[in-house]
Amino acid sequence: MLETQLGRIKKILFCPDADQDVHAEQELAKVGKKQAQADYFYRHASGGQLYWPPGTDHLKLGNLGLNTDGISIRALAFDANYLADPNIQVYGVNQRTYHRQETVNVLFTDGHAAIVQNDQRQYTVDSRPNARDSFGADPQGV
Repeated sequence: MLETQLGRIKKILFCPDADQDVHAEQELAKVGKKQAQADYFYRHASGGQLYWPPGTDHLKLGNLGLNTDGISIRALAFDANYLADPNIQVYGVNQRTYHRQETVNVLFTDGHAAIVQNDQRQYTVDSRPNARDSFGADPQGV
């Protein structure tokens, strides 16, 4: 997708309102070689043993399935507010937050986008207490 559909606008993977310095060129240079970190969480469920069934053949934009609360999944991507444990920086994973963590931009499968409140940090992944379990929740049905 980076080489064909996005072509010369690869910086689209980075939020213009990041709370930290954006190092887009450095991150893009890692793609396919090392752990690269963009500014959005993308729903793809292709994380090997973390998801079942593995791969992406089962994913359909018109029906992404249900979240852990039994609500239809509608969000395709959203700002990756990620509070990182300093111990995982050695793997190229750094803390990234956006819009002062007050709001989150969400892209939905039908193509519309919305700004949602993040006042309770419900759209912020905090890996500091336990990095392994930090992605377990699906906040607010998105």
